[in-house]
Amino acid sequence: MVTVVHAPLVSITLNSRHFQWYSLDSALPSLASPIDLLMIDGPPQHSSESETARFPAFPILNNRLSARAIVFVDDAARINEKAMIAEWLKMDSSWEAEFFNTVDGVTILSRPLDSGTSTLC
Repeated sequence: MVTVVHAPLVSITLNSRHFQWYSLDSALPSLASPIDLLMIDGPPQHSSESETARFPAFPILNNRLSARAIVFVDDAARINEKAMIAEWLKMDSSWEAEFFNTVDGVTILSRPLDSGTSTLC
């Protein structure tokens, strides 16, 4: 099952840091199950913003991600995205990141599976 959420940009504050990020207040409570695939390709980064525009994705959605979730971060070759991913990994050390050298770079975050866990279900 796929759930697509329409969420306009709003001003938010996370740990005294200010962002333009998606309004998820009405969407998150309606999600019946954990998120298995999170694709991060927005919001756009404006040159006037000192904070990485996509940063809020992980702190806001991390507790909604399933144990086997995959987080796909586009444009991961950019300096700001590299720093953002490093900060996310410091926030929750249960995640691992693998970078793929595509045109703009992609990083896939995942949690290691237990050795006895099957990847097919």
